[in-house]
Amino acid sequence: MLEVRDLVAGYRRTPVVGPLSLSLKRGEVLVFVGPNGAGKSTLFRTLATLQRPLAGKVFLDGEPMERKTDRVFFLGERVEMPESLTGAEYLRVVSSLYGETADPEPYLRYAGVPAEALLRHLSQGQKRRVQLASALFVSRPLVYLLDDPSIGLDDVGAEELVPDLVRRLKGAGKITLVATRVAAIVERLRSFAAIVDMREISRVLPDTAALPTLEKPEK
Repeated sequence: MLEVRDLVAGYRRTPVVGPLSLSLKRGEVLVFVGPNGAGKSTLFRTLATLQRPLAGKVFLDGEPMERKTDRVFFLGERVEMPESLTGAEYLRVVSSLYGETADPEPYLRYAGVPAEALLRHLSQGQKRRVQLASALFVSRPLVYLLDDPSIGLDDVGAEELVPDLVRRLKGAGKITLVATRVAAIVERLRSFAAIVDMREISRVLPDTAALPTLEKPEK
């Protein structure tokens, strides 16, 4: 079980998201929906223990998350990859971080990417497909944090590949959290996922009520 207790995520002393409390069991999916700048990436990096929370705790199966990093898969919002590798080599590197070995070719075929093409020769969308394939390629993680997984993808990739991947993770009993701003993805996931509106927990979204109405100039 993933437990988040009164978590506040942010930078230095500036809170961006929270406080947030939740619990997720194996096979459950939670989708955070909100515009750019709402704090989704800050929240996910904090959940992944890549940055310290300002307050609160995160537990996985009763232990602090920082002791269970080998059970966490984090897909960041940026498509940054070592371009001297092929897609197959990239998947092998990712799997080695979890002490796993397998044949990457079926997973890259699933994602629609040639296994032996150098990453430098792939488009942004194809590189993202390789990253998505790596999520299924590793099996040891229990918690999957997918931050804006559709970045760089075309409509087919965003509306077909991403929901299918999340559905497969759910079927494998993984705890899956997705951050997105794409309405089509939310609709595809809604039937088997819980939805969190970032407007409920963000502290940095625009507040249109903060300013008084401007007076009309005198004629």
